[in-house]
Amino acid sequence: MAEKKNKPVLDAIQGIQDNQAKLQTKLEEIETSSKSVRGNLPGAAPSVRKGEDSMSSRGYSFVKLFGLLRGELSPENARVEWETAKKLQNLYVDRLGYNKASTNTIMAPFGSDYIAEIPGEEGFAREMKQVVQAGVSGVDRDEVFALRQKHWGQTKALSWIDEGQGGALVAPPVQGELIDLLRNNEVFMQAGARTIAMPPNGRITFPRQTNAGTAYWVGESNAITESQPETGDVLLQAKKLGILCKVPNELFRFSSISVEMFLREDISRVLALRLDKSLLEATGSSNEPKGLINYAGITRHTASTVAANGNTLEPEDIAQMIGKVEEQNASFKAFVMRPLMYAAISNRRADAVTAGDKKGPFVFNMFREMNANIDLTRATPGNLYGNPVYKSTQISGTRTKGSASNLSYVLGGDFTDYLVAMSGAIEFQISTQGDTPFTTDQTWYRGIMYTDGAPRHEASFVLCDNLVNA
Repeated sequence: MAEKKNKPVLDAIQGIQDNQAKLQTKLEEIETSSKSVRGNLPGAAPSVRKGEDSMSSRGYSFVKLFGLLRGELSPENARVEWETAKKLQNLYVDRLGYNKASTNTIMAPFGSDYIAEIPGEEGFAREMKQVVQAGVSGVDRDEVFALRQKHWGQTKALSWIDEGQGGALVAPPVQGELIDLLRNNEVFMQAGARTIAMPPNGRITFPRQTNAGTAYWVGESNAITESQPETGDVLLQAKKLGILCKVPNELFRFSSISVEMFLREDISRVLALRLDKSLLEATGSSNEPKGLINYAGITRHTASTVAANGNTLEPEDIAQMIGKVEEQNASFKAFVMRPLMYAAISNRRADAVTAGDKKGPFVFNMFREMNANIDLTRATPGNLYGNPVYKSTQISGTRTKGSASNLSYVLGGDFTDYLVAMSGAIEFQISTQGDTPFTTDQTWYRGIMYTDGAPRHEASFVLCDNLVNA
C-alpha cells in the first residue's frame, strides 16, 4: 500500500534522473564534437573555445606534431596534425592494409610533390597536398606563441650558446627569419617524373612489351612467317629511407616560429634530396634504388670533343642527344645538368666569320628563347633548343676520366617516363627516454618512408658522361 502511495513521487524522481542523464549525454556530445562554448554550464564564460578552432585553415606543422608526440600538446591544440594522422591511419593501415614499421608510430604527410594519388581516393591526395602547402606558407604566429606559453612556459630573452647546433633558433626579444642552409635543387620532380602510390604489400609490377611482332608480305597460299611480341616487366619494391635527428629541447621551449621551417626543411628536404640523388646515380641494391645513369638500356652519347682527362660538350651535341632519343621513338622533354655546365653551353660562341674578329655570335641566344617575363632565379629552368634545362648540383661533379676527378654529365629525355613509387606518409616515432636523450635533455625523432623508382622505358633517356664542367 505504501509503495502505491509513493509511486508518483518515485516516478517523478526517476523522470528527473532521466532528464539529468539526457542533459549529461548532450553535454558530452558537445564536448566531443566541437570542444567549443560552455555557455550553458555554471561558471563558464560564453563564447570561450577550448583548443584550436575546428574551422581553422592553417597548414600542417611539424612543430605541433612533435609537441603532440612529446605529450606537451593535446589533440585539441594540434587538431590539423591529429586529424591528418587519423586520416592517414584510416586509409593506409585500416583500409588498404599497409604494415607500419612500428605499431606506435604516427603518420605524417610528405612534401606535396611526393603525395601520390590512389585510384578512387584522388580527393584524399588533394586534401593532403593542400594541408602541406598551407603549412609551407606559414602558420599563425600569435596562436603558436600562446600555445608555447601555455605548454612550454614563458618565453625568455636568451643569448645564443651554440649557433651551429641550433642555438641560433633561441630567440632574443626580436628575431628575423631563419637563414636556411643553401641546398641542392631536386631533379626528378622538377623534370616531370610521375609519382605513384606504393601498394600495401610493398611491391608493384608493370608489365611492358619489350619487342614487337613482325609483319610479312605473303604470296598466294603461302604460310605466314610466325613471330611473337616479347614482354617483360618493371618491378618496384619498397626500400626503406630513414632519418634520425637529435633535437635539443630548448628549440621546442624557447624558439621562435622559425623552428617550424627548420624542422620541415630538415625532414622533408633531406629525405627528398637523398631519394633524388639515389634515383640519379646509385649503383642499386636490395636497400637502395638503382640510379638512372646506371641502367644499361639508356642511350650513351660521346661528346664531340674528346680528351684524355675529360670531354667537352659542344653545341652540336645538344641536337644529337635529342635526336638519339627520338630515334628510339621516344619523346625528348628535358635536360638536367649542373649550373656551370649550362652556363658553359649558353656562353658557347661560333667561330669568327670575318678575319680579325675574336669571336662569332652566341650559338644559343638564351634571352631570345625565353618569354617576355624573364626570371633568372636559381630554380628557374634554362632552355636549349626549346627544351627546359633543370640545373642542380645533385648532378655529380666528381666523375673521373684519366687524371681528372672533377667531371660531370648531362642527362636528358622524357622524365614523365620515369616512375617513383611512394608510401603514403612518413612514419614518425619520438624518444625522450634512454640514457643519452634523458641526460642531454634532447628529443630524438626517427622518420621512415618506403619508396623505389625505375624508368618505364630505358630508351627514353640519353646520357653524355665524363664532361669538363665548364
